[in-house]
Amino acid sequence: MQSDAHGDFGARESESLRSSADQMGRNLEKSRLVPTPRPHKPLATRKVRRLQPSLDIQLSDDTEFSGSLLRRLRESADATVQDVADITKIGKRYVHAIEENDFSSLPAAVYVRGFVAEYARALGIDPLMVARSYMALYARYKNGGGEGK
Repeated sequence: MQSDAHGDFGARESESLRSSADQMGRNLEKSRLVPTPRPHKPLATRKVRRLQPSLDIQLSDDTEFSGSLLRRLRESADATVQDVADITKIGKRYVHAIEENDFSSLPAAVYVRGFVAEYARALGIDPLMVARSYMALYARYKNGGGEGK
């Protein structure tokens, strides 16, 4: 009878161990599937510096935003090309190319549109209006009928 008692104890112990192992396996599987939540941290707010052009130019939907106008606006804000590059994260060579209407030195149109919009934001003017106007110049150049280097 003692062997039965040991046999029963061994079976119960085995079942308990199996149950614990199964639970550990499920917990391990859950930890692999569901990432551990991290405490919420507010996103760092990036302070965006804006230039303040002082040119007395009336800007309208009809204004042609060429590179030279953008340069004049930048200069009226006492800003350098490096300032624009730092604020917008656009490379200096592209800022120069935009200001010179050097379309052959600029990347694909989708990038130019973004660069010009960022430049306009830095100047505190409507990025859509500026991008639309500048991209019309860019398109004329690409189609062989516009100014540019």
